[in-house]
Amino acid sequence: AAAALVLIAAGGVAAYFLFFRNRIDPDAAMAANTRGVGLMEKFEFADAVKAIEEAVRKDPDCITARVNLGIALFNQQSADDKALSN
Repeated sequence: AAAALVLIAAGGVAAYFLFFRNRIDPDAAMAANTRGVGLMEKFEFADAVKAIEEAVRKDPDCITARVNLGIALFNQQSADDKALSN
């Protein structure tokens, strides 16, 4: 029974690396991140969030995209708060 569990766990790890981990696309992630940063510079925070979320999906390990996503979300919230107060 223990051997079967080890085999199942090993199969799960192998499936992860074969099917999910290989789908990382750093070049596409950097392009989406750059697009998002450009949108933030134009104060288009909702579209920036979408672009940078795409970057994080394409390369979940990209710290730059994750930081920029936090900045975009913060700025989007700030813009929404400002619009509500007017």
